[in-house]
Amino acid sequence: MLKIFRNIAKVSLSTILSRLLGLVRDALMLSALGAGLGSSAFILAFTLPNLFRRLLGEGALTSAVVPVLSQSLQSGNRSSAYCILNHVFSRLACALCLLVTLGCSGFYGLSQLEQLGERWQLCAELAVWTFPYVGFICLSALAVAALNVLGRFGAGAASPVLLNLSLISATTYGIVRELPAHQLLICMVLGVLFGGAIQLLLPGLDLYRQGWRPKFVFGESKPYQKVRALFIPGLLGAGVVQLNLVLSRFLAHSLEDNAVSILFLASRLMELPLGVGTLAITTVFFPLLANSASNSDADAFSSVFVKGMRMVLVLSIASAAGLFVLREDLVQLLFQWGAFGASDTALTAPIVGMYAVCIPLYSCAGFCLRALHAQQQMKWPVRVAGICLLINLIAGWCCMQFMGVLGLAFASFLAAFVQAALMLRGVAKCKSSIPWQRLGRPLVHALVAAVMMGLICEGGLMLIASFAMGFKTSALLAVACIVPLGVLSYLLILRLFGDEVVLELLQLLPVKT
Repeated sequence: MLKIFRNIAKVSLSTILSRLLGLVRDALMLSALGAGLGSSAFILAFTLPNLFRRLLGEGALTSAVVPVLSQSLQSGNRSSAYCILNHVFSRLACALCLLVTLGCSGFYGLSQLEQLGERWQLCAELAVWTFPYVGFICLSALAVAALNVLGRFGAGAASPVLLNLSLISATTYGIVRELPAHQLLICMVLGVLFGGAIQLLLPGLDLYRQGWRPKFVFGESKPYQKVRALFIPGLLGAGVVQLNLVLSRFLAHSLEDNAVSILFLASRLMELPLGVGTLAITTVFFPLLANSASNSDADAFSSVFVKGMRMVLVLSIASAAGLFVLREDLVQLLFQWGAFGASDTALTAPIVGMYAVCIPLYSCAGFCLRALHAQQQMKWPVRVAGICLLINLIAGWCCMQFMGVLGLAFASFLAAFVQAALMLRGVAKCKSSIPWQRLGRPLVHALVAAVMMGLICEGGLMLIASFAMGFKTSALLAVACIVPLGVLSYLLILRLFGDEVVLELLQLLPVKT
């Protein structure tokens, strides 16, 4: 258990740094460009390579490769696992070269069509520069997946930090040189490309030190055929999920100039606790789930699943409550600079609150997804993704007619609720031996503790608001004081409840509790 907590801490700390740098990056961009056409076009252009990153790299490919590599390593044959990796690497590299060539050519053609209008032309022009990032990040995701199977999480967790540092440097250079908006955007997309190259280099070198030697291998083998068989349904499921994201942003881009930026900022704030808690837990537990599934050990799988889900519930519910309480102060502190004004904060804060409620739902669904993929069950997630796509698209289009951007966020909540419920059902049908009753008490404890923590934090915010201070000073004081207050109160309440996750954490401390 100590090793699991150490790995989670390693991923969490790297993710915290990455997400904080990402917020700095976004604040720099919005202070220079505002929440208007330029920032929205860059966000949408950067969404497209991220779509393929999550579709090919972190989505279907990782889900297909990790169980097969785990099975190979169970026999103690690392060279066989590297042979499988080279089969996948060879085909992936060729497919990415073709994809990048076709994508850049297509976006260049679209950027020359005056009929599209300035809004879409600018997005297409920037996409020509950002799309090669697909090649770097998908190959990087394959290397990270292999390292995770080997029990190495540091390089994969640290690589996003380098991307954000690259983007911050490029944006700062453009701001210091007082470049026009268009030239600043070009600097930013070049920062994306440089950061992507570093993201590939770091885990690639770590994997090389573990004994992997990249080779182009195009023959057939049974393990590779299994990877391919798992990849196709995984690709469909991940494709539907990412199509959902892209369609939401296209709906927002058609609504008004600042809609994409507002949704993006809200999602960025949501992703901070998701990455620190759920993503770290899922990253560490996925190989453990795959190992127990490959050994056909139902009891071990159930035990690992319950431990992981318990952690997910405790962390995600607390994160949701904290983000909901601090939604306005966080937006003011992080983004209300320069061209991003108070009116933009007023539009963004309610979206952050709506996304905060989604955190436990996304967390639960994400962990269940990995549990199903560990058992090489790929069809049910595809069906669920298709259902949620329809819900999000139909509800988003309807709700935005009356609620504007908030309607798109509400549609995301509805889809997340359905997704979590259906994914839990899928795990229950696949593994009926899981002792679900062991999750009931931690869920109740976490909900009660989160409500009490929220009330304590609201009282703290009221006290801070009673002092006559500027909005930026007040927001800084609120975040600096309320975050530790909330964490301590939440942990103390769970400790009083005798929550197992907190007790296990306390056992790692060098003092008696």
